[in-house]
Amino acid sequence: MGAVQYEMENYVDAVSFFCRANEIFGPNHEEAGHIFCGLAYAHRQLGQFEEASIYFEKALNAKGENLGMDHDSVGDLLHEYGVFLMDDWDKLLESAKCFEDALKIRELSHGRDSDKVSDTLFQLSKAYHRIGRIGSALSALTESIRIKETYLLSDEIGIKSENNDYQVDLLTSYDLLMQLMESGDAPSTVELDLEKADVAYKKGNINMQMKQYPEAISCFDTALIIQTRILGSFHLAVSNTLHYLGSAELKNSDLEHAGHHLEESIMVRRKIIDEDDIEIADSLHNLANVFRKRKEFDRAIQLFEDSSQIKRACLGAGHLSLANTLYALGSVLADVQSFEKAMRCHMDCLRIRRLKLGEEHVSVSDVLFSIGNIYKARSESDREIQVYREALKIR
Repeated sequence: MGAVQYEMENYVDAVSFFCRANEIFGPNHEEAGHIFCGLAYAHRQLGQFEEASIYFEKALNAKGENLGMDHDSVGDLLHEYGVFLMDDWDKLLESAKCFEDALKIRELSHGRDSDKVSDTLFQLSKAYHRIGRIGSALSALTESIRIKETYLLSDEIGIKSENNDYQVDLLTSYDLLMQLMESGDAPSTVELDLEKADVAYKKGNINMQMKQYPEAISCFDTALIIQTRILGSFHLAVSNTLHYLGSAELKNSDLEHAGHHLEESIMVRRKIIDEDDIEIADSLHNLANVFRKRKEFDRAIQLFEDSSQIKRACLGAGHLSLANTLYALGSVLADVQSFEKAMRCHMDCLRIRRLKLGEEHVSVSDVLFSIGNIYKARSESDREIQVYREALKIR
């Protein structure tokens, strides 16, 4: 009943039930650790911090005796106790010690690259920061971020994860890392400034995943200023940042700046590398979307065709990225009533998506609807109805 009352936010009643349970079972019962935990959490919610601290200690002792001090449950409790103690500036050393002990247990239980290890490293970095151990804070936070990035970051923004909790955690971590790097204890150097640019760039990536386009633009702008100052205008890192800055501006409907930055990204990259690569193909694709939105269809068609040729050469004829460009190209061709060419693009896209995604994927339905629209425009009613039915079965 104590747990039920706690979930209902009836913390006074929760304390009463947990106390009653403790009287019944006694401090040596196997459930004592859970009961003491409940009392600690309930007192914390009531703002009774001294009582909460007492029960955290009792819970640790009980769980340690019943389960062993290296048990995962003990690690979880040490982590929570560390978070609790960190609110008291007089208990920061104790808080850091809790996180250090929790980290050892979580590494043994879950492995170095686990979510729980990353969470404890993040909290540990905050504790170190508050007690003035900036170097240790940077080390812990950098490792925490490395683990989180394994789950979230990828070469194509947003394709690996849409876990909002991970994204928010990583943004918070980047903010703290930037704060640590900008503190007076960290002297400004070229290397440090480039690290700041890298953090801003990665933060922009996460903002893009979360569809926070103004925030992404701000981050990419920050990265670009630093990179251009240190690396010069003609560097691959500058080209990459220009690409994502232009892509964010496109999403934010700032077509003038998007077109400028995407064109600049392509120009910089072509001055550095010998042959067009997939990054240039992606920039060409996005630049084509800029011209399409500006109703400059001939230019958009040419850019989509250039992008598709590079993707076919670099990725092969069965890659989903190629399918996406073929779909966009077919849609623009349909806009200008070049239906035969549009149909060829959509059919090729359909082939790839069915092969890679299966018959029942929504992306297959999307291209089927576009094919149906072409049949409709050509007054081929029988084929139009047949394809629309196929698309609707998937939806």
